[in-house]
Amino acid sequence: MKQALVNSLSLSLVAFLGLTGCAPSQPAISPFDSPGGRLFLQHCTDCHGERAQGGVGPPLDATGHASDHPDSELIRGITQGVRRPGASAEMPAWGGRLSPREVQQLIEFMKSLWTDDQRHVQSVLTGNK
Repeated sequence: MKQALVNSLSLSLVAFLGLTGCAPSQPAISPFDSPGGRLFLQHCTDCHGERAQGGVGPPLDATGHASDHPDSELIRGITQGVRRPGASAEMPAWGGRLSPREVQQLIEFMKSLWTDDQRHVQSVLTGNK
């Protein structure tokens, strides 16, 4: 009986704390734990940095310009590569190594690193008004 009362009080306290916003918060899930984040860590860090902050290749996080391009250009850049005149390095084509779904997962991952404003503008560029 005493244990049942303790259990009941414990559950009530947990429910109360949850309703008041005082419950312990769950740790935020990192974008790098997503399918696209894992693909990024596996294939892209050598050029774009461990945290997508840039390196040999440009940053893909909110400090870069990837959000200035519609999805079609991002897909083309990943699948066909990017060649810039005068650049010291080129983005290799990943279309033969990544499935269309994996390419989409990488793009979703990049978007998760952008600000709300960047995601909104990029959505309009893509045609998702």
